[in-house]
Amino acid sequence: MASDSRPSGGDASLIGSETKCPTPCLCSYEYNDEYNIFCSSRNLSRIPEQLPTNVRSLWLDGNNLTMLPKEAFKNLSQLDFLNLQSSQLNNLEQHSFHGLKALAHLHLERNLLKFLAPNTFLHTQNLVSLSLNNNYFTKIEDGLFSGLSNLWYLNLGWNSLVVLPDTVFHDLPNLRELILAGNRLTYLHPPLFLSLVELKELDLSGNLLRGIKAHIFTKLHKLQKLYLNHNIISTIAPRAFVGMKSLRWLDLSHNRLSALSEDTFVGLLSLHVLRLSNNSLTSLRPRVFKDLQFLEELNLGHNKIKSLTERAFDGLGQLEFLSLNHNSIQEIRSGAFSGLLSVAVMNLSGNCLKTLQENSFRGLGKLHSLHLENSCLNKIKPLMFSGLSNLRRLFLQRNEISFIDDNSFSDLQDLLELDLPA
Repeated sequence: MASDSRPSGGDASLIGSETKCPTPCLCSYEYNDEYNIFCSSRNLSRIPEQLPTNVRSLWLDGNNLTMLPKEAFKNLSQLDFLNLQSSQLNNLEQHSFHGLKALAHLHLERNLLKFLAPNTFLHTQNLVSLSLNNNYFTKIEDGLFSGLSNLWYLNLGWNSLVVLPDTVFHDLPNLRELILAGNRLTYLHPPLFLSLVELKELDLSGNLLRGIKAHIFTKLHKLQKLYLNHNIISTIAPRAFVGMKSLRWLDLSHNRLSALSEDTFVGLLSLHVLRLSNNSLTSLRPRVFKDLQFLEELNLGHNKIKSLTERAFDGLGQLEFLSLNHNSIQEIRSGAFSGLLSVAVMNLSGNCLKTLQENSFRGLGKLHSLHLENSCLNKIKPLMFSGLSNLRRLFLQRNEISFIDDNSFSDLQDLLELDLPA
């Protein structure tokens, strides 16, 4: 037997003494007896018979299987990877996966599945990743994931899930990534994520969540990324994120938040990225961001903020990127940017500032790019940009500027690019 990998067709002669490639598939082998079978998009209506028992990867995606019979893969004890996506599957008989004791990766996404019975995966206890996204599930049965204590990745996104049983994830103590995006979830019960102590990424975007109550995420001490964008969230309970000491990325954009309290982000001591764009925020209360000492990116664009008050960004000493574009900001009070010692890029475009007071940008000593396009500016007064000694790019297009003082840009010694209205 040759040691290099090579494909063979279904009519090829025996590869090795007992391994034959099934018609009409293509096969390859590598590392001696590690065997791969590719039956993708062959218009198959059933699983090929007499599959070689030493197969490690089996591709059956893009077929017309409609259902999996009992013990469909019973002799494939070495199978590591099974791809059944986009195969018109609407039914998996009980014990369909019996015998797949080595299976680590199972793809069932993009099928027509509406229901899976409890213990469906009881025979695949070595599963590491399971993809069930883009099916037609409206609910998940309690006990569906029984036995999957080794699972790291679970994708249930883009189904029609409305509610989840309180204990549906309690058999998944080692889960690292959970995707629930694109469903119709309206409410999260406090016990739902209690057992997911190893979880690092949770995607709840694109649902119908109306609010975030306390104690939902309390036990997710290792979570690093949380996506809550594209919901209809209007309220977040005080201290809702307490306990999430490892969270680095929080996306709350495209919701209906109208206010943030001093306790909204308490406990998020490791947060690096916070996205709040496309909400309905009208103001920023002092000390809202006080705990976010390591935040590097803050996006508040496309809200309804009318003014920036003194010390609005208190505590954000590590912030590098601040976006406030397309709000209704008419006033920037003195000291509004106090404490922003590290901001390099600021976007204030799409507001209606009309004029800016002297020293409006005091404290932004490291700012190198400032966007003020389409901001209703009509005059550039002296000292308007004072203190911005490191500014390199200043964008002022799409304003109706009629007057620029001779000394308006005198402090901008490092300016490389100045874009003025035509």
